[in-house]
Order: sequence, then C-alpha cells, then structure tokens
Amino acid sequence: RPYSVVLLDECEKAHPDVMNVLLGVLDDGRLTDSKGRTVSFANTLIIMTSNLGSRILLEQGTGPEAQKAVMNVVRQSFRPEFINRLDEIVTFDPLGVSELREVARLQAAELNKRLAGKSITIDLTDDALDYICTESFDQAYGARPLRRWLEQHVVTSLSRMIISGELQEDSKVTI
Repeated sequence: RPYSVVLLDECEKAHPDVMNVLLGVLDDGRLTDSKGRTVSFANTLIIMTSNLGSRILLEQGTGPEAQKAVMNVVRQSFRPEFINRLDEIVTFDPLGVSELREVARLQAAELNKRLAGKSITIDLTDDALDYICTESFDQAYGARPLRRWLEQHVVTSLSRMIISGELQEDSKVTI
C-alpha cells in the first residue's frame, strides 16, 4: 500500500530495539526484515503519541513555560538522533467538557451501529450527556473512563433489557 498512515500509540513505552528499528525507518524511509524483504515508507505518514509531560500540562496548563517543561521531558526520554528525525512535535490541550460531550455522542453513534441489526436506536438527551460526562470525567485519563462508564451502565442495561424481552426490535430508547 503506497500511501499509508501508521499510528504508534504511547511510543515511549516501546522496547529500545523497536526504537532502533524506527530510527532506521525515519532515516532511510524503508524497513528490511530478516529475510531481506524491503518495505518502503516513502509515502507513509507516521504518527506517534506519547503521554510524556501530560502531568505537566494538567498541572500547569498549556502556556509557554509548560511547553518548555514538556519538551525537557521529551529530550530526557528520547535520544537526540530520534528527536532530530521528527518533523514536528505537537502538544495537545487536555480534554474539556465540550470535547468529552462530543466523544460521548460519537460513542452513542457507535452503539447505535451495534444495535442496528435489531433496529434499536438510542438517543442521549443533553441532560444525559451532562450526567455521563460528570460521572465519567477524569482529567488524568481523558476519554477512556467515558467508554467504560457507557459499557458498564448503558450497554449492560440495554443488553439485559434485550435478553429479558423488555426491549423489542424496532425500539427507540431515550436516555
């Protein structure tokens, strides 16, 4: 596939050997396996995420001083030759309530796709979104607790209702 996107999530946790291979990919634009087969990364966008410095951003905000502190943590964690091969380092602001509401809407849309086979749809009211976001929000963990909360409270309840026959096909559930 000549045009690809490769996402390496939480790359700071990778084994040093993986980082060495990645260094070669970033330098040469290709990867050769143990059998001599070569894969070109010439038209590949490689995105790496990291949680390095996230605590700083949570505690200090996203101002220039916090940005410098985050970059110091990055420089301490990655070798200079690795950092020099990166085109750009982008820091993100922590999620706020409005972003979390949007994630909740997206999760509800995913749930609706899962329920489409039974012709069941769910609709989250604004009050429900506010409640879910309040109950599941944890600044340190981002949106992951939201997914767990929805699975534990909404998906489990809907599953029980479907199994018991309380919720029939062609139903709309408003939460």
